Amino acid sequence: DIWGHLLTVGLLLFMSFALGFIYEGFAPPAIAYSVAQVTLLAVLARRYWGTVKPSSLYLAGWGVELLVAQALTWQAPTLLALALPTLGLGAIAVVIATRLPQAQAALQRPLCHLTLAYTVLALCLRSATWTAWTGGLVIGAALLLLVTSRQIQLPQLRWLALLGLSAGSYELVLYQLSQASGGNPVDGVIVLAGVSVVIMAAYQQLAVRFERYLPFSETESHWAAHAHWLIGSLLMLRVVIGLSVSTMPSTLAGVGLLIAAILIGYALHQGRRDTKAELKAAWIYLGLTELIGWFVLLRLTVPALQILDNWWGMVACIVAVPIYSAPQMEPRWPPRPWRVMAIAVPLATVIFTAATAHIPTLWILAGFYGWLAWRQRQVRLSYLSVSCIIWAIWAWLDQFNVQDAVIAVLPVGLALLYGVQVDPFIRQPEQKNARHWLRLIATRLTLLTALVTDGWTGLPVGIMALGAIAAGLVLRIRAFLYVGTVVFVVNAVNQLVLLNPTYPFMKWIVGILVGTVLIWIAADFERRREQWVAFAQTWLQNLSTWE
Repeated sequence: DIWGHLLTVGLLLFMSFALGFIYEGFAPPAIAYSVAQVTLLAVLARRYWGTVKPSSLYLAGWGVELLVAQALTWQAPTLLALALPTLGLGAIAVVIATRLPQAQAALQRPLCHLTLAYTVLALCLRSATWTAWTGGLVIGAALLLLVTSRQIQLPQLRWLALLGLSAGSYELVLYQLSQASGGNPVDGVIVLAGVSVVIMAAYQQLAVRFERYLPFSETESHWAAHAHWLIGSLLMLRVVIGLSVSTMPSTLAGVGLLIAAILIGYALHQGRRDTKAELKAAWIYLGLTELIGWFVLLRLTVPALQILDNWWGMVACIVAVPIYSAPQMEPRWPPRPWRVMAIAVPLATVIFTAATAHIPTLWILAGFYGWLAWRQRQVRLSYLSVSCIIWAIWAWLDQFNVQDAVIAVLPVGLALLYGVQVDPFIRQPEQKNARHWLRLIATRLTLLTALVTDGWTGLPVGIMALGAIAAGLVLRIRAFLYVGTVVFVVNAVNQLVLLNPTYPFMKWIVGILVGTVLIWIAADFERRREQWVAFAQTWLQNLSTWE
């Protein structure tokens, strides 16, 4: 047997090289090769009849492949023509493996190995050629790998088979696209995205309906569907980029919108059916992100929608309302991703579109965030509304070229005072100092800006300072009283300095009046010292209880 095996291997190697020369065109086909192959197979059958061994199967499989290759040399001696019958030999081998009786179960694994060898050889034979049906050859090879993986229980082989199924499907479509001429290249990408969606749906349905008949598990089928969802999503991203830089019209843009909608629905459906909370949230985020991309694709597909370029923030607010309420309609959806996206997307839409200076959109955005703060009973969401109002005021000032620093900083100061008044953390009793300093900052920002701004010095600043003093006394807030008093005194001194060159006699009148008042206060203090001291102590005690 050893010598027989060595001679058989040597003869097979010689025949392989001889057929290689024939297929390369260096030698003509000869009938002697076929006779030798038939004789060799007959000898192997005679020797191992009834006692088949794995080694004899491998030798016989090699011989049959060479016999088929020799037969093709008389008709179509090309490697591509040999690939199909080679794949057929693999199919025969795996069918025999599945039909073997229990007494010959030991031959099942060698037959599966032979199937793998035929499959790999068929793929190698077609590797240098690309035709309309080579993709089908890849699909056939992948199906053989799937059946073989079930027989030998090799998970890696299943994943390789699933990859082959996808690659073959894409190859069939890519070849047809390569033969087409004209049109926008984006249309080809849309077609490939459609193929991804079809494969995704096929895996999803197979996992649900035909799990017990498949050579792979439901989990593997779901992951294969997820992979094609990702491929389809990336292809649609390429479509969006292509449409944004291309001037050619796309005839399949409507189909692209449908494909994108299916991808969105798939992601949101997975966010409902998944069992892990983290994965459910991730799917929701992905689906809603794709929804944003869908609107971008819609804008690129329908040029007439350019009239909404300044109003996309309003559109985002309208869409965000049902998004915020969606978890109430489907309890299996986690609420946090929906609410986070409902809050973030309108503001991001305004920032990344031309609506940054569109005043109506900014006011609509402010109203939307105010509604969210009321609906969710979260005061801090109203800060976004306040920020949008400030933004709208600044946009108005810029639009009408109003160069007034006081009007620009006044909304900021009021916003700080609003935060001090409503923020749950700052309103806590132990945050008294924080409230005091924030009020100081807000009041100083407004009054000091008015003090150094032309057009506001003098009487306007004096009125504002008196207003701050009055607010401090009425509301018992020290920050207003302190800042108002300091700004009023500084403004008065400043006006005296400015008016002195024009009205010098005024300096003497003011000096006499101030001196008289000071002398009167000093005399009264000496006469009623104890009352003044008691009054000062009471005032300081009361002042320490103020905000």
